[in-house]
Amino acid sequence: MRHRIDQRVWICCWLLFLPRGMPAGEIESALEAIKAVGREGAGNEQASRHWREIVNAGPKALLPIFQAFQGADSTTANWLRLAVEAILERETQAGRPVEKSLFESVATDRSRPAAARDLAFEVLDQLDPTARERLLPGMLNDPSARIRREAIDWALRAMPSADRLAELFTMARDIDQVERIAKELKGLGREPDVIQHLGLITRWQIAGPFDNSGLKGFSQPLPAEVTWRDYATGHDRAVVNLYRAFNLKRGVDPETKTKAAIYALVRTEVESPTEQPVQIRAATPNAIRIWLNGQEVFAREEYHHGMKMDQHVGRGVLRAGRNEILAKICQDDRTYEWTLDWQFQMRLCDEIGGAIRVRVLTAPEAEPDKPEATKKEPMR
Repeated sequence: MRHRIDQRVWICCWLLFLPRGMPAGEIESALEAIKAVGREGAGNEQASRHWREIVNAGPKALLPIFQAFQGADSTTANWLRLAVEAILERETQAGRPVEKSLFESVATDRSRPAAARDLAFEVLDQLDPTARERLLPGMLNDPSARIRREAIDWALRAMPSADRLAELFTMARDIDQVERIAKELKGLGREPDVIQHLGLITRWQIAGPFDNSGLKGFSQPLPAEVTWRDYATGHDRAVVNLYRAFNLKRGVDPETKTKAAIYALVRTEVESPTEQPVQIRAATPNAIRIWLNGQEVFAREEYHHGMKMDQHVGRGVLRAGRNEILAKICQDDRTYEWTLDWQFQMRLCDEIGGAIRVRVLTAPEAEPDKPEATKKEPMR
């Protein structure tokens, strides 16, 4: 909220200095100049000048602005959003009505980038009190994660039946919505498969533990030879407790008052029906590296930063056929209570969190290892 207020103050300050009679100029050229701004601020001064020209052009610049979202990075998208907000603010200050049809056209056009559609829907919602009721029922399977979430929230307000809840479950992508609907379904006697729906991986091969003293294991090359062992987690959200998997005691040695710094290698193979983009989303409180078919797609050398589903995201492309996903999970030797967990969770999904079509080939015969009922894993 503070960020949004700061943006509005910034816009109002700019508007005070905009010449009211400035010609529109070459809007497309000005937008291209803004898209050329570097992430580190290179070209900011030139972009600011072009931004003022675009805003000065008024409502006729809105469609080109929305078109400019195509291929825009997050820096550019922020410039474009601010331009739309400044134009709307200027029209409001002048007492001129804003035509809402453009915003509805952009918001409902699934071929446009999600950032453009999200902004258009946000504006439309402010301009037209009927927009949600008219549009959201048809957006339950929307490619925009934000619009889809709004649509599912809208549908849940109607206290849906069990069959309708089951339908909404298949469409939900955000973790909290999935968990909420799953809980309601269980209360109605249904058993939704959350693991399959989220694309969580339960079957692995594991190797180790290996030495991580001095935290040297994270950057070390992978061992030339390792002995793999099949393992399947029975955790209801596919968390793999590595101490349990290796039959090691969690915690500090009571005699030496130490904890071993170690790391594990984990791998799984999946079969993809086609070549397809994939997000490998992981959660762990430990340092982690992830490879897809031998190519590193994610690395974070930080220990004990909490654990939350999807906190780490690696991006790659699955080839048609077999694919190997390999990860290194590193634990340090610190002995505070909050440093004792050594675990991870991983899933394969598309850009909005939907499970992708793959078949896990690893450890098909492994018996799922279920955690003790009295121990609650630190997931949320």
